[in-house]
Amino acid sequence: MAVFTFTLDSFQITDTRSLHNDTDYVTYTLLVKAQDGSGTPRTLTKSMGDVNNGVHAVNLSFSNVTVNPTDTVVLNYLIVNSGHKGQSQVISTIESTATKLATQGGTVLGNVIVPGIGGSILGAAAGWLAGELLGILGANCDGPVAAEQDMLKYTDLIANTAHGQFAHSTKHPGTDSPTGCGRNSVYIVNWHMIQVGSAVNKTVPNVIQLSAADAASHVQAAGLLAKFSGQNGTGSWVFSQSPVAGHIVDAGSTVSMVLHTGPRP
Repeated sequence: MAVFTFTLDSFQITDTRSLHNDTDYVTYTLLVKAQDGSGTPRTLTKSMGDVNNGVHAVNLSFSNVTVNPTDTVVLNYLIVNSGHKGQSQVISTIESTATKLATQGGTVLGNVIVPGIGGSILGAAAGWLAGELLGILGANCDGPVAAEQDMLKYTDLIANTAHGQFAHSTKHPGTDSPTGCGRNSVYIVNWHMIQVGSAVNKTVPNVIQLSAADAASHVQAAGLLAKFSGQNGTGSWVFSQSPVAGHIVDAGSTVSMVLHTGPRP
């Protein structure tokens, strides 16, 4: 396993959605999803008040998040301009939308969300977002101004943070603004992640002569990844493995096994 911190740093506005100021609310949601699909989303929320063009600090952060080699991390953020509803109603609605996006994004939005670090989904998900946020869009200029969801495997996290902090910026061109509002909004959102704890050392188990299924189970239980080659069929068993049993490796490392059929020695 490894430990990470994920931070939504800031956003820059070059064009507001409203004629002058946008009244912005920000959510930042994290879901660490286990291999069986289980996991509970956590959402942080911040009211930014009335904001105009320029850079605005957010500084919402999930610190010391433990991720196992078979986990997937889902991160999303939403920024919504809503200046005509009560704060509690706005926060409740956007938190519910962010949670649904984290847990059901692939289902409700289809191929809008793809694995890895994506870009803005503001335009592609405009219809879905409008439906989810309908209760807090009290005036023509209200509406979402930034939305992104990223899905990262353990190996992605390790690779991206191998040399320290990984920072990312996403530009969000707004959807059509009604007459009387500002020009179509443009927001640029900045976030980063960093590994704050080294991968835990793991001991490679002995899987020689085990079936492929049993070997995979032993390797995964040790916090490692299983990779097979050779004759994978009925009655096959592990003829050799690399690294060898007893070797100390980082969590999430791959154990390569060659399968063989026929009588065991």
